[in-house]
Amino acid sequence: MRAVLAQLSALLLSVGLIQLGHGAFGSFLGLRADLEGFPTTLIGVLGSAFYLGTILGTLRTPALINRIGHIRAFAAFAAISAAAVMVYPLFIDPYVWIGLRVVFGFSLCAMAIVGESWLNNRSTNETRGTMLSIYMMVSFLAIGLGQLALNIGDPSGTQLFLIVALCLVLAVVPVAVTRSTHPDPVTSSHFGMRRLYEISPGAVIACIGSGLVTGAYFGMAAIYARQIGLSVAEISVFMGTLMVSGLLLQLPIGRLSDIVDRRWVIVGTCLGTGASGAAMTFLSPADWWLFLAVTALFGGLAACIYPLAIAHANDFIEPHDLVPASGGLVLCYGVGAIAGPLSAAWTMELIGPAGIFIFTSITCVAIVTFTLYRSTRRKLLPTVEKDPYVPLPDAVSMPVSSDVDPRAMEYFEPQDVGPPTPDDAAEAENAAVAGAKSTP
Repeated sequence: MRAVLAQLSALLLSVGLIQLGHGAFGSFLGLRADLEGFPTTLIGVLGSAFYLGTILGTLRTPALINRIGHIRAFAAFAAISAAAVMVYPLFIDPYVWIGLRVVFGFSLCAMAIVGESWLNNRSTNETRGTMLSIYMMVSFLAIGLGQLALNIGDPSGTQLFLIVALCLVLAVVPVAVTRSTHPDPVTSSHFGMRRLYEISPGAVIACIGSGLVTGAYFGMAAIYARQIGLSVAEISVFMGTLMVSGLLLQLPIGRLSDIVDRRWVIVGTCLGTGASGAAMTFLSPADWWLFLAVTALFGGLAACIYPLAIAHANDFIEPHDLVPASGGLVLCYGVGAIAGPLSAAWTMELIGPAGIFIFTSITCVAIVTFTLYRSTRRKLLPTVEKDPYVPLPDAVSMPVSSDVDPRAMEYFEPQDVGPPTPDDAAEAENAAVAGAKSTP
């Protein structure tokens, strides 16, 4: 494990810098758009545009990465994303910003595909679960720390744009100077949503619902915080709590879902998410610690819906179909994440700031209703036949994280042997000569 960590330390540092900039920018851009007087609905479109970019990146960048190489692709898209960030203050126009947000999401997704394929390739079946846990911790913590960057500069100035661009540019350095060999070529295959729905309707609806909830709070929670009167420092703490809390309940809820019917765990998790979201509509920031505690409960439960849905789907998918099925479920999540910020923004315009949590609560009730219906249509799966729950990041990562899922690699494990050395070539030649001599 130490050897694997040593090989991946540069990659994890780059991932941390990317997520640090990504976390800071996600909250800051919404605040800045609000300060510029953009309508709430257009701010929601900004959030949706990011997820549109990530989905397009998932579909389009693997071939490009394979053609030009992982390190070159990483450096190129880091430069593009940093340039996009620096263009924002030059054109204070919502439609220009929406286009830049698509470019940013596309570029960030490409960098994540490089990082996660590298992580997957360097891990073995014995170390993959641990490496995924470390990857999740780095991602969640970097996203959370990124929220604190809101305190460094004035949201109405240009400092924060430069800080985010700096993080993205510096992320190139560890990857560019690493001595590790390139990972294997990136593969991209996905099930269609219709086929996935035929296999596991509940998982598809839960994935879409998870995208709606996560996209809503990742895209609009900072606007909610500003509209209820929180200061910039309080917004940074609120957003940091919301993001980092995604780590808290993964393990206990995952273990519970491995023991009892996973659908009941999905129901309980969604009920808890909806109830804590509903409580947020009544709480006042004046009760600061209670406000943060309920925020953490909401964020922790909401982050479990997506990996629960993936685990539920994998219970019914043939082993050789795990990778394309995971890709399809990621696209289901992406569809929800694109619609989530826009739907939440529209609800907030209609009802007020609390509309974001009313929207997420209604979404959770819809997931619960459909899951209960499906529980009457399919029998409980015996525990011995269930795939183990694996924590997977959602909003804090790009939509290729399912390819790192240890379950998807249980049946196929690529080996990265790197380029042959002169000693390897000599040994192969000697073996060939010996084989020829022994042939009658």
